[in-house]
Formats: sequence, C-alpha cells, structure tokens
Amino acid sequence: MNGPRVQPAQWSRDALMLFLYCLPASLILWLVNTLRVNTLGGEVVEPMRWLGATCVPILVAWWGLKKRSLSLSGAFSGLFVGFILTVSSYVFMANLLVFFVTSSRATKYKAAQKKKLEMEFKEGGQRNWVQIICNGGVASFLAWLYIVDCGCGEHPIDLVYNYRCSWLAVAVLGMIKR
Repeated sequence: MNGPRVQPAQWSRDALMLFLYCLPASLILWLVNTLRVNTLGGEVVEPMRWLGATCVPILVAWWGLKKRSLSLSGAFSGLFVGFILTVSSYVFMANLLVFFVTSSRATKYKAAQKKKLEMEFKEGGQRNWVQIICNGGVASFLAWLYIVDCGCGEHPIDLVYNYRCSWLAVAVLGMIKR
C-alpha cells in the first residue's frame, strides 16, 4: 500500500471536519445566489448542487493531499477547478474525477523505473497549481460559459434544438485531458 494508513478514528474525525467546512460554505453560496436572483432575476441553483460543488472538490483535494498526488498549491487550484466544473454539471465533475484518479494511478505506475530515468522525479508525482490550471483551466472557463449561457445542470446533447449548450458541453468534456 502507498502512504501511511489512516486509522478509522482519524478518518472519521477528518471526515467530520471536512463536512463542517462544506456545509456552511455551501449554505452561504446558496443564500448569496438566492439574494442575487431575488434582486437581479435569473435561475436559482438548488442547495444540493451547492453542497456537492463544495464537498466533492474538498474531499478530492483532501484525498489527493493524503495520497501525495497533489501539492498544497495543486489542492487549492483543484478546489477552484472542481468547484466550477461541479456547479456547472455533475457530468463534468464525473469526467474530472475519472481523469484525476486514472492519471494519479498512471503517474505512480512503475515509479522506481521513472526515478532512474528522470532527474527531477517527485515521489508520488505531486501535481502543482501549474499542472492543474494547464489540465483544467480551459475546461473551467468553458464550464463558466456553460453556466452563463445554459445555466447549472445537465442538458442533453442535441445539436438541432440545443446547439450552444451541446457544443459547450462537448468542449468542456474534451478539454479535461492530460
């Protein structure tokens, strides 16, 4: 196994602390969104989307730090990228999660051989903020355009009746890459 084992009591304490950060943050975001909609008009984003958009990136960043797949700067920039992608569509979040898990596993595959070949080899292949922005920055920008143009939520790919939302969704999914 890679990394130190986390005891069950330590894990439950960490999970409780993460939840205590997520819940107020998502509640504040939902209240700000509701106030904005009441004053300026627009679409109310449901509270569960805000909760998912705050909790999922925090959990992934915490897991990446524990497994040494992310540096501290990578975790903070990953929070931003993960938040934008999750609030825009759960499909984008799922795509980002699959990318993060598979690329982390691929980086750690045959690490001993890579250490012999690379001069600047980092144990665990920690990703920093530059790598996070390079891999997810354009996707985050396109997801923001998706939010502005189509709203938050999942829309079917339909190039006849829903052209702009469809090509934005396909563009976001195509930009989450290595």
